[in-house]
Amino acid sequence: MEETELETATQSEKEKPAYNRKAFKDMSIEGKLDYLTIKPFYIPNIIVEISTSEGAVVGMVNKVTNGKVLVSYADQLGTAEINSEEIVPIRMKMFSRFCKNRQSTQAAPLKGF
Repeated sequence: MEETELETATQSEKEKPAYNRKAFKDMSIEGKLDYLTIKPFYIPNIIVEISTSEGAVVGMVNKVTNGKVLVSYADQLGTAEINSEEIVPIRMKMFSRFCKNRQSTQAAPLKGF
């Protein structure tokens, strides 16, 4: 009797994933928006390209409320508001810490060598 209880307990643990480890490109649009707005503090903001039928917006997703996505532009000041139903794909471009100063991403020469 104890063996069956142990087997059912291990089966229920296997059914519940501890963390959803899907690749970003394999997530649904809602999953991508959740990932971009609710992420751990150690992951920097991510610059994405959000395409709609009217065009594309490149920037960082700030928040999602009532079916509206608020995006800060990556290359200029300002924000855009997009209906989540109009979004076709969302593609990851780069992390925002590399956008501020492109020279900082290049390796500096070592002194004394």
